[in-house]
Amino acid sequence: MSINAARMGYVSDGQAVAEAAGARQRGSNLATAKQTEAPTSNTGRYEQSSTLSTVLVMQNGQIKEIPVKKGVGTAAHIDALTITMPELVFNQSLDAVTDDEVAGQISGTIYEIMGYGLSSAARGRNGYSMSYLMGTERVSYGYVAFGGSQQRETVCIHFTGTGLMAAQDGWEHRLYQFLQDFAPNARITRCDLAHDFIEGEYTPEQALKDWESGLFTSRYTKPVAECVGSDWLSGTNRGKTLYIGSRKSSKYCRIYEKGKEQGDEQSKWVRFELELKNKDIIIPHDILINPGQYLTGAYPICEQLFKNHKEQIARIELKKKQETVGIEHCQKYASMQASGFLNYLHNELNLTKEEVFDFVVNPVAKVPKRLDTSVYFCNNLTVPFMHERRRLTYSIDELLDKIGDEFDSKTKCKLRHMTFEEYKNAMYADVWKEARYYMTPQEILNPKREWN
Repeated sequence: MSINAARMGYVSDGQAVAEAAGARQRGSNLATAKQTEAPTSNTGRYEQSSTLSTVLVMQNGQIKEIPVKKGVGTAAHIDALTITMPELVFNQSLDAVTDDEVAGQISGTIYEIMGYGLSSAARGRNGYSMSYLMGTERVSYGYVAFGGSQQRETVCIHFTGTGLMAAQDGWEHRLYQFLQDFAPNARITRCDLAHDFIEGEYTPEQALKDWESGLFTSRYTKPVAECVGSDWLSGTNRGKTLYIGSRKSSKYCRIYEKGKEQGDEQSKWVRFELELKNKDIIIPHDILINPGQYLTGAYPICEQLFKNHKEQIARIELKKKQETVGIEHCQKYASMQASGFLNYLHNELNLTKEEVFDFVVNPVAKVPKRLDTSVYFCNNLTVPFMHERRRLTYSIDELLDKIGDEFDSKTKCKLRHMTFEEYKNAMYADVWKEARYYMTPQEILNPKREWN
């Protein structure tokens, strides 16, 4: 594809992506498509070859790709998400001035979309001078970061998989509508798409065969692959993971045994996960409500796996599955670590089961993290949010007093009265040799007072 041809698909801003994609559908010359034939699998499972279209556009002088949409939007769910947008989106009236006020504005907006807000301040990250946590330090829902001379007055919002799992149902559509209405120029800088094979319908071993057959080759260059986990060579039941692509590239795929990762050695649960980053691609807002279409269009194998999926496993069922695995994991290790001592108390010391329970159990011990219900439901969070416990704005007098105190503390030396003993000693110190000829004792002892 020539540069001139790419310029025909020029997109001045990331949010013209939807228009560019629509133009491609209508056969417009706004974007140029190239076709790549996907080889068929040698496994006998896939009889029909797949064709992928790649739409290239210009953004900020660089050629970028728009991910392909295929299949149905519900064939995947979003497992991690990072969005960057102007700070003015949350502070259009410029009422918020201090960091805490800006955080309060952001917290209230995120609460309306996700069901939770910002909980506490933290150190800066990713080049931003300030950051605030969502959730708790124990159960992280993500963070919000802003501030910094090099960040062009933007806000970075990152949601973890836990934060998206615990959010109120329908957050995808609420967030999509918010971006359309208030932040059309917001950039999705990272989005992880996942599909779960609860019964092991697709495995890392099969993915490796499909990679060898070229079914993960969406262009001309075959991506690198890496097998991780002791189970590839020995039966440790700790799980296998297949990574496809470079961690630094725009597309990075991992197929891993999710159930075994969670601690269930007998689980068949496999997760197919695609990590998209906006290095060489533009991630459109539409991915929030149609994640399955973008996962299906990522590789030839994805089209064959997901095109006919009507929907991903229901979120409530996924939560139940993860909670069940967590209970089994905790029960296993609790039994391994404590059974011998409990048997000793019951069999050797003749304590009843109730007495053993009272003797061993600490009533104030925290629930294991993987069994904390706030992992699955944000309504069970017990922390106050910043928009609830803080005033969103200061009065002019309060603001001037707050900023003035901070300014004075950094630039002015606070004077204090000296004792008479300090005065006598100072009279013989080098620093006072000249001052004592021009200042009276009263002026030295009371430096703020004006004397007639």
